[in-house]
Amino acid sequence: MDYGQVVGMKESSSSLNPALLRLGRVDTHIHRSHCTPRGFRMLASNYLGVDGNHRLFGEIEGLIEDTEVTPAQVAGELMAREDSDTALEGLVKLLKRTKVEDDELVDEGVRKGEIHKAKKQKVESKRRGSVRIQSRRKSTMRRSC
Repeated sequence: MDYGQVVGMKESSSSLNPALLRLGRVDTHIHRSHCTPRGFRMLASNYLGVDGNHRLFGEIEGLIEDTEVTPAQVAGELMAREDSDTALEGLVKLLKRTKVEDDELVDEGVRKGEIHKAKKQKVESKRRGSVRIQSRRKSTMRRSC
């Protein structure tokens, strides 16, 4: 029997069908987290040679805690410039831009969620109305037989 490899990505396993996560179905789970302040310090040390503190570290660490960015995004920004001050300023801009985009998506998601909820309620009320009509038809059909 030939075995193939399937690679899939999902942000959260909570929305997956539990049958897919049973033993024997998925052999390897790889957790890829977002960048943390500690991870950022390691990347800054590796790519920029900045150990200890820098005037922007506090602001960057605060933004990293409030924003979901991957270590690859942070590393990409740090590698884009050779000067550590310029690279860290670019990272601050990236994090602020990402935070604004995330906030907009959350606001849009809330609005979409409210719209979806209203549509669902409308469909449910129509469905209840059609069930009543169908049940009346069935009862009149039984009487006529």
